[in-house]
Amino acid sequence: MEVYEVSSRLTPFAKLFFPVFWLTFFGAFAIAVMVTDMEPYTPWSNTAFRAGVVIFFLVGAGLLLATLARLKWVAFDEHFIYVSNYFKQYRYPWSLVLAIREQDLGIASLVTIRFSQKGYFGDKIFFLANEGRLQRFLDGHPHLAGLLMRKIKTRT
Repeated sequence: MEVYEVSSRLTPFAKLFFPVFWLTFFGAFAIAVMVTDMEPYTPWSNTAFRAGVVIFFLVGAGLLLATLARLKWVAFDEHFIYVSNYFKQYRYPWSLVLAIREQDLGIASLVTIRFSQKGYFGDKIFFLANEGRLQRFLDGHPHLAGLLMRKIKTRT
């Protein structure tokens, strides 16, 4: 039985590298602003500039946690959906799938799979799909392709 990795190769970059880089860079910047007198370099007072940098950092960190950190690696086979957060991997039978929704983001497609029961990753997972590999899976499994297409159409 062949397993088709349908996640985009951008997933590790989007989920792991970019958030770690962003948090490290802007966290270090926020610390530097806190320990440095910034008044000679900005038109704002130290307090206002520091507050702005901290708010920027916290809002950015929150957005990363709410979006990119939720992405998963996903693979399909005839019987199961394999889902991983790069530390743990679980499999879900196709019978648990309630709906699949796809959004085109230009670079990749964001796919949401909703399950009928809550699993380790919750009742919804998000992943960036590689459309070519997803289409190859659907071409090789027409019975699942029909099921997926019905589920996509009934929920949109």
